[in-house]
Formats: sequence, C-alpha cells, structure tokens
Amino acid sequence: MTNRIPPLFSSPLLTLVLVLMPSIPAAAQTRPEQDGRIFRTEPMGNGYARTGVNTAIFRGSSLVTSESTQYAAFYDEQGRFVLARRNLGSPRWDTQVTRYTGNVLDVHNVISLGVDGKGVLHTAWDHHNHPLNYCQSTKPGSLELTDKLPMTGQEKAVCYPQFFRLPDGGLLFLYRTGMSGAGDLSINRYDVKTGQWSALPGPIVAGDGQRNAYWQTAIDPHSGAIHLSWCWRERKGNADLLTNHDICYARSNDGGTTWLRASGQAYSLPITAGSAEVAWPVPQQSNLANMTSTAIDSHGRPFIVNSWKPAGEQTEQIHLVFHDGATWQLRRVGQREGDPLRLGSENGYTLSRPLVLIDRDDRPLVVIRDAARGSRISVAVSQDTQHRTWQFEDLTAESVGDWEPTYDATRWERDGVLSLFVQKCSVGYPRPAPPEVGREPAWVLEWKPTARQLDNNLKCVDLSDLDGDLPLDGVRSAEILRQTEPWENDSLGYPTVVRNDQGKHPDGRYYLPRGDVPETRPQSVPCRRGIRPDRSPHPVARSATSPVPIRLRPAYGVNHSPKNAA
Repeated sequence: MTNRIPPLFSSPLLTLVLVLMPSIPAAAQTRPEQDGRIFRTEPMGNGYARTGVNTAIFRGSSLVTSESTQYAAFYDEQGRFVLARRNLGSPRWDTQVTRYTGNVLDVHNVISLGVDGKGVLHTAWDHHNHPLNYCQSTKPGSLELTDKLPMTGQEKAVCYPQFFRLPDGGLLFLYRTGMSGAGDLSINRYDVKTGQWSALPGPIVAGDGQRNAYWQTAIDPHSGAIHLSWCWRERKGNADLLTNHDICYARSNDGGTTWLRASGQAYSLPITAGSAEVAWPVPQQSNLANMTSTAIDSHGRPFIVNSWKPAGEQTEQIHLVFHDGATWQLRRVGQREGDPLRLGSENGYTLSRPLVLIDRDDRPLVVIRDAARGSRISVAVSQDTQHRTWQFEDLTAESVGDWEPTYDATRWERDGVLSLFVQKCSVGYPRPAPPEVGREPAWVLEWKPTARQLDNNLKCVDLSDLDGDLPLDGVRSAEILRQTEPWENDSLGYPTVVRNDQGKHPDGRYYLPRGDVPETRPQSVPCRRGIRPDRSPHPVARSATSPVPIRLRPAYGVNHSPKNAA
C-alpha cells in the first residue's frame, strides 16, 4: 500500500535554498580546540594506561547509547571494571566501580558492551582463550551488574568478544574459540523478547586447525543484514602479523543462519580458506593488520579498511577495499610517509588499526592515529564518488599515545555523530609499558562531520502545496518549515532537503538547495510518484518553469524504508 505524505508544512510554506559546495569545511582549518563541531566530555575516571586494554580496536563497542543515555566501560589503574553513564549533550558522567576485575596486563582482555532494545546492558570482559565472563545490568538504565550469567554453555575458550545491536532490539555476540593460528569464529544471538541466547549454526568461519580468521563486522541498521570481513592468520611459521593474508567477505540476510558471497552465491558452512571469497588478495609478509573495521553504504555495499605494506614500499599504507555493485575495488587512503611498524619495539606501533564509517552522503571516513601526524586522532574524508582523493584533519591537538579508535554505533547511525572513546595509553604488547605510565583520563570526543561547505547563496522555494503519494513507509511526520518572511517566494529546482547546521550562519533549519532556474513562481509543485531512469518508483516533482522531472529525495521528516530509498 502506498502511503501519503501527511501535511508537513503550514501554508503558505516557503523555504530558503542553500547551494552546496564540494569542498572541505572551513572549520577543518581551525585548531581542534576551536572547532565548534568537536565536543569533549569531562573525564569519566582514570583508566589503566600501561597497555591498550581500554583502547584496542577489537573492543568493538566501548560506548553504547540507549535513547538519550550513553554508557561507557573501562578498567581503572587497579584493574577494576568501571561503568559510566551520561545524558547526551552533558559532559558529566556518573560512574560505578563494579565487583569485577580483569587482567589489564594483557591487551586482549578487553571489556565489550552491548545494549538491547529494552535498554538492558550486556557486557563480556577479561578473555584471552578463557571461559565466558558475561553479565547484564540489573534493570534498564542501571549501572549495577548481575552475577555472572551463562549464554549457551558452549563458550569454553573465548577471545575477542563483541556485541552488535540488531534492528529488532536483539544482539549478536561474536567470539573466537581456539587460539592464534588455529581458531574458529562463532556467533550467538540474543532474543530480546524471550531474554534467551542461542548459538547460530557454526562455526561460521573455521580455521581447520591451521589458521584463524580475524574479523570485522557491520550490521545494516535497517535490514539487519550482517556483513563480515576478515583476514587469515596461518599457524605455520610464527602465527603473527607476518602470516596474515587476504581480505575475505561474507554476508547474511537472515540473521546469520545462511551466508552469501558478494555475488549472492551461497556458502556452505563453515566457511574455510578453500571456500572464502577473497575480496582483495594480500600476500603474507605484508604486515596486514588484523581486527580492523567494516562499514556499509546506503545501498548495502561493504567498505573494508585495513593497512599493509605494498610490495616494494617501506611503510604501511591505509587501503580501502569496497564493492561498487559489480566488482571489488581498492583505493589508497592518502600517502603515508611515516615509519613502518616495528612489532615488539618501543614506539613501534606507529599506526593504529583504522576505523571506517560511511556518512549520510555515502562518503567514507577513516579514523586513525598516526605517529607521522603527531599521534593525534585524525580523520580522512573522501569527497569524490570514486574515493580517489582524501582530505585529512586532526580532531585533537595533543598526542593520544598508542590509542586506537572505537566508537558508539548508535550515535553514528541515528544521530550522525562520531562518538569516540579516548584515553592516552601505551599499546603494551608484548610487554606492558613501565609503571610510571600508570593511568590516564578516559573521556569521549564527539565530532559531527559537515556534509559540504555552504556558501550562503540563499534563494526561496514555494512548497505550500507539497502533498501527494510517496512510495515509502511513513512512520511519523513533523512540520519542519514555515514561512517567516513575505518575500520567501521563488521557483523550484533540484529539491533535496538539507539542514543548515554548519557554515557561516547555522540556524538548524531545513533548506532546499537548487540550481539556477527562471525567476518565475510555479503554478503548483505537486509531489507525485514517478519513475527514475533505473525504473524504480520514486517521487518526482515538476516545476511550471521546468518540464523536466526532478527527483525528490525522501527527506521531509518521514522515516522511510531503505528498500525504497534513493
């Protein structure tokens, strides 16, 4: 059934127009502490800093948000498990030192957080091939934790525990069984209605006793599709970074029961080195990083970021592997000139493992910490659709040591805000840093990227009769535009609603950017179902001054189904 757009605007309704400029925001040229897009919380406490146990990228979910509350977890300088909570927008934290502790000398023994659809926290901690340590909050919103709880009873040797939220409010729990060079990837699923965990058929990815997969995962927040990528580490040899090789891929559209290649061809489980789809071949001895990051764009296409040393080069480069809908593609993210990784050496971890995100304009963003940039938190943004050019900016002015990026997935997907857990530390592997390193404040940095710079070339569009059939699943609507001046009249062109929250005059209002069209007021501007060139249904608008249909994006305060989105 086709839904109609409810009356979103009062009549007469008019809106200003902003022309978007494809350039890096001017704010990027300012110092981070002067950048209005950056928000820092107060410290939530002092975290253990002799190892990266609080900041390793494979924590996955160091921060989680439920409604308007954000939660964090870390080990303090005594190795105690600390929970923290704040209201979004507030810099202040409430903290609770729990009854639990972890082996902070081992960087593997991280804390992972999840929050289900009822607002109950789930956490797993202190694992490096150990029996499961898992519990929940006693009630939604609470920082009090239960006694240790079981999941399925199969979690006998857990490493790299990670929680991922599903659109139905349930959770996935990913973990490795076995050891480096000889391990399997298993997944449990939590049903928020029954409050029960179950094991998915598996293992999902098996090493056959000769290798193991180091994975990264992204969940489509609309469809729930699970995107999984990984590299292999071979047991033969030293079973270390030098034996890592190849970037592989699988996807599940049914919650993890069955798995597909990018082409849609089904896998037989478990997936092995002989059956895995190689998205991009990377040979051994390339310093290929393990446990990095995967993201998906609005079309459900995967983006995988990693770093490795290309043949003939002396230092690692950051690479983006992505599927363009037809084939796998490779792009280099900038050009690094820094020192190569020197594993096990003091100051040898010159580059963090990278984090990739896709913003609302389908631009990839890569977050890193690079010694060549002063070990600050840096982000690279690709403005072109082929992702060949990148622009870097620093989000901190100070060094964060051997920090690696972990973020709040809900803040990013729901609010468009990058919320990073930050604590300066030493990586501490294979040995902890000296005792004088001790502790460092743990806090959160939030940053909202600017879509494009707005040049404040304002014009007006009459939307007073915007009403009609829209082939989307309407959930709610709200009046977001209103006439404020009598001169707000003009003609329609290129209708794409954007919010003016950046630029020289941010006001939080929504605008229609448009190109040059005759300065003649249209007789009417109906929104009707139309056909795009690819023949999929989509609303179009026709201006009386321009007979050519102009595609109208579904951005008028209506939550929409992704299967119909542009």
